[in-house]
Amino acid sequence: IERLWSAYWAGDAALLRAVADAARPEIEQHASDSQKSRYFNGVVLIAFREECLNISDATLACAHYATDLAKRTNDPGDLTRAFFLVACCHMWRGDLDSAEEDFNIVLEQLDHTGDTEWRVMTDNYIALIRRKRGDLDGVHHWAELTLAGADKARMPLYAILARANAAWLALREGHLEEAEHLAAEMLAALKPLPFQVKWLAAWPLIACHLARDTVDKAGDAIRIMLDPQQQPQPAELSEGLQDALAALDTGDHIAAQIRLSSVLPTARTLGYV
Repeated sequence: IERLWSAYWAGDAALLRAVADAARPEIEQHASDSQKSRYFNGVVLIAFREECLNISDATLACAHYATDLAKRTNDPGDLTRAFFLVACCHMWRGDLDSAEEDFNIVLEQLDHTGDTEWRVMTDNYIALIRRKRGDLDGVHHWAELTLAGADKARMPLYAILARANAAWLALREGHLEEAEHLAAEMLAALKPLPFQVKWLAAWPLIACHLARDTVDKAGDAIRIMLDPQQQPQPAELSEGLQDALAALDTGDHIAAQIRLSSVLPTARTLGYV
C-alpha cells in the first residue's frame, strides 16, 4: 500500500499498476477494511495518472467504495484519506459543490488528527475550487493558508501551487507585472515535476502575455498545456491553443494573439485566468 503512494509521487505509472495488480488478490482475501480502503485509494491514484485527471465514472465509483470502507473503520486517518480522494474526483469532474462538501469532512477529520500534510493539501484544493468559482477573497484566504502550511511542513510542491494561485489572483486584480513574474517562476518550477495541472501557472502567464502584447513568448506555456500527460483542456480551449501554437511556429504573432483572445473568455469562466 505504501509503495503505491511512493510510486504516485514519483510519477511512475507503470510501477503503480504493477504493484496494484500484484497485490490485489492478497488484499481482497486478507486485508482489513482499513487496508482495503487505503489500497483502493491507491487504485484511484493510478487512475489519476492514467486518465490524466479526466476522471471516469469507474474511478469515481472506486473512490466512493474506498470511502464506504473507511466509514466502517471510523478511523480519522482512513476517513481523511478517503474523503480527500473522492473530493478530488468530484473537483476534477467539475462537481464543485460535492467536492466542497467532501473537503469539509476532511477538515473535520483533521481537527482530530492534526495531520499537517493533509491539511496543506486540502487547503490547496479548496483554494483551487474558489479559483474555479472566481472568488478572489476565497483564493486569497486559502492560498495563504496553503503557503504558510507548506513552508512550515517543507512541502515545496504545494508552496509552488499556492504561488500559482497567487499569480491568478494578481492577474484578476490587474497587477500584470506581479502576475507575470509569479506565473513564469511557478511554471518553470512545475515544468520538470510529474504534476498534471501545470495550467495553474501556464494560463495566467499566457493571459499576461496577451495583455502586455508579448504573445510571441507564450509558446512554451502552450506546449506544456498540450502535453498528452497533462490534464486535457476543454475542446474549445485545446483547439484554440493548437491554432495559436501553429501560428507562433510560423511567426504569425497577430494570428496567435487573435486566436488566444477568442478563447480567453471561456478560460476566465473556468477559473484558468
